[in-house]
Amino acid sequence: MSSGRQQKADLLVKVRYKQNLPPPPFPPRLLHIPTHPSRYSTYEFLNPLSSERELPMIVDGELGMPLELGKIAPGSYGDGSYWTGSRTGIAPPLGSGPPVHEDDLDLLGETGGSTSATTSLPSTPGGSSSVMGDRKKVDVSWLRRTEYLSSEGGNKPAPAGLGTIKKEAKAEALAPASRADLISQSFITAHSPLADLRHPSKPHLRAESSWDVLPDSLLWANQLNLVRFGEDPGENKVGAHGRVGADPRLPRAIFRPVEIPDEEGRIGYFLPQDDETAAQYERRREQGEEGIIEGEMFDFKHVRDYEIATSRHLHQEYIFCFEDGQDDEALAAAAADAAGAEKPPVAKRPRGAYFSRLDQAQTLRKRRPRRGEDPTVFPDTVAEGTVFWDGIAVQIRGLDAMPEYDLNERQQEQDKVDKPPAAIEESPEAPAVETAVEPKESQ
Repeated sequence: MSSGRQQKADLLVKVRYKQNLPPPPFPPRLLHIPTHPSRYSTYEFLNPLSSERELPMIVDGELGMPLELGKIAPGSYGDGSYWTGSRTGIAPPLGSGPPVHEDDLDLLGETGGSTSATTSLPSTPGGSSSVMGDRKKVDVSWLRRTEYLSSEGGNKPAPAGLGTIKKEAKAEALAPASRADLISQSFITAHSPLADLRHPSKPHLRAESSWDVLPDSLLWANQLNLVRFGEDPGENKVGAHGRVGADPRLPRAIFRPVEIPDEEGRIGYFLPQDDETAAQYERRREQGEEGIIEGEMFDFKHVRDYEIATSRHLHQEYIFCFEDGQDDEALAAAAADAAGAEKPPVAKRPRGAYFSRLDQAQTLRKRRPRRGEDPTVFPDTVAEGTVFWDGIAVQIRGLDAMPEYDLNERQQEQDKVDKPPAAIEESPEAPAVETAVEPKESQ
């Protein structure tokens, strides 16, 4: 049974009436209002215009105040001495100024020297003089805070080895002969006994072993970048209980950059299909050309897309790889048999620390598709033939499969570390290993 109470309407409709009046039969009449012409000739009439527009102020090099230094004041003696070479009228000689009171003589002295100055002398950061020591003994409450801040730099001892670091930084600007002398001295230090080496700031430390620092000829022709991720780039869960420990597939990841106009750089991230594929791929690469099997493929799958958050070029920054130089095959084989694994590859390079240059440092973040966007479809603005890859089939081949232009360019970079500058010439191809990538287009 409905209640008999009436409710108010929430919607109010405003009634609109039509205009039935006809338009006026004649144009509106303009009325003439008499005004005096002087109203438009006063400066107040332009005030609205001046407030609306910003007029640039153009001044000359002397800011509208020209100074004639060669002009002598009227009535003074020596009007023509300036033109004969005398500058006494505009630049008086030193010592010809007004006399200085005895109490103000200390203000003209240097703070770093040992002079008998009063406590009114202001402190200088980094200075160490008797003046500052005398001033600290004076109990001045309103200067105590300033005294502490200004004296901190002067009392702090200089760190050990600071002068050596500055000398090494200046070595880059020295003449070629001086650089050659510094290089020769470094060889003398390198061949000194380990027992004679001392740490520059910690004398109690002793050197246990040494490595020769050499350029890494195996990686010098490659472009190496330092990449940072905002979070774990691997897959968080594998199986029902998740992954325990580090993901062995991460060191074998493949990046595929795609340039899209009007958009930040997009980078495809690929990982091996499983852990067994990653381990087998790692063994084949370490074995070099001896481990190449014709037709063997390694499947990599697309995990996600990244975009470049920050990127900067690096200058004189390197990455080091330490080689122990172990060449005892029997020892390596015995260790492999004890672990129940295949015989690991034997190190072919001598003991040393091999460095390679870093070109860029990049920070990557996960790319989130926009609303309604299909991440597997690239826009029409990309280069022709660029499509999405949901997987990659990787095959290991020798360097002879590279194009001739790329092979020559690689050899030129290789010669920079393998040969001295005067002996760089065209040389035969060096045996190496490259990775061939075949895309798997998404259906």
